[in-house]
Amino acid sequence: MAREYDFYIGIDIGKSFHHAVGRKAGDAEKTIDRRVEQSEEAIVELIEEANAYGRVCFAVDQASDVGGLFVAICLHRGEDIRYLPTYAMRQAARLYPGYAKTDAIDAAVIADVAMRMPDLLIPLSERDARAEELAILSSQHAFLSRESVRIQLRMRGMVARICPELERALPREKMFGKLALQIFARYGGPDGLRVAGREKVLRWAEKKPRQCTRAPRLVGEMFEALGSQTVRVAGASSMERCISADASILQNVFSEMERLDARMVELLDGLPEAAILRSMPGIGNVWCAVILGAIGGFERFPSAGHLASYAGLAPGRWESGTSIRGSVKPRGNGQLKNALRQAAQSAVQCDERSRAYYEKKRSEGRSHGQAISALARRRVDVMYAMVKNGEMYSI
Repeated sequence: MAREYDFYIGIDIGKSFHHAVGRKAGDAEKTIDRRVEQSEEAIVELIEEANAYGRVCFAVDQASDVGGLFVAICLHRGEDIRYLPTYAMRQAARLYPGYAKTDAIDAAVIADVAMRMPDLLIPLSERDARAEELAILSSQHAFLSRESVRIQLRMRGMVARICPELERALPREKMFGKLALQIFARYGGPDGLRVAGREKVLRWAEKKPRQCTRAPRLVGEMFEALGSQTVRVAGASSMERCISADASILQNVFSEMERLDARMVELLDGLPEAAILRSMPGIGNVWCAVILGAIGGFERFPSAGHLASYAGLAPGRWESGTSIRGSVKPRGNGQLKNALRQAAQSAVQCDERSRAYYEKKRSEGRSHGQAISALARRRVDVMYAMVKNGEMYSI
């Protein structure tokens, strides 16, 4: 890469302004060293100024978030733009004596890395737009999933407080099923249900789409539980209003998650490696979206080891005197690492080979977390080979 370009420009991405430092190939002097406004006009002006020196390599320290506009403009204009990951930036900065973190110095380091250590950079392409959307959607899905769990716990706690028997009668899959949520949203809780009466609630529930067979059993179980308690708990009215509100919120959250699932499937179906990943035990649509969104493209990584290092699953060497050991350090892409570990944990439950490898590591004295990380690392090798060879997972 160092011989292919006439000019290297490093951009320290910022919210309102970026700082750009440009150097001619083989020249330590800064030809460009200035702030660039976060606007299309200013970014285009910088690109045209750089192109006056010949073929340009642009390098940024953020490929998404506030760096999204800069990357999009470069890709739209057909420029060669590359990304320097944060962990690589930190390591590179250590090579500069007296390094002090400022926008100008960071931009200079990025430009120097692009010129002298091109292997640290990750190429960006139009294909990354799809990966970026997958990353956004999977992040939103994870956020809604966490919110739904929080709301479910709160709602279940309130039901248990005002009518313990009703809470016991409705396991999670019933209490937070579509019909139960509709009932709680409309009637609130024990008082609201008693006022409406069993027959009225049943008639209303049976009119809901695809619920005519489930309604009699669910409503019957709810009113049977209500019949065991005659004493009214203090604050029940306020809690019932909260239960109704939480049930309505959960309905909206679940509907949005379904919409996100459908969009992720649509995006994944357009990526050939998605089918390969989904053939692996433990990887469904959500984890597949997270993995591809974080990776962008497997072609960016020359080996499975590089990918494992990017995910923070490659063990590092720890040495002190005669004591030497390997350990996985808390670095790399945290979202990707979590997805790979969660997928590995699911694979232990449904795949014999994954379970056997996990048990082997446990028998060697590894903790549960260490064994899962080891399995995730092993699966990275399998995943990388499958994508590279275009092969599906086979039992």
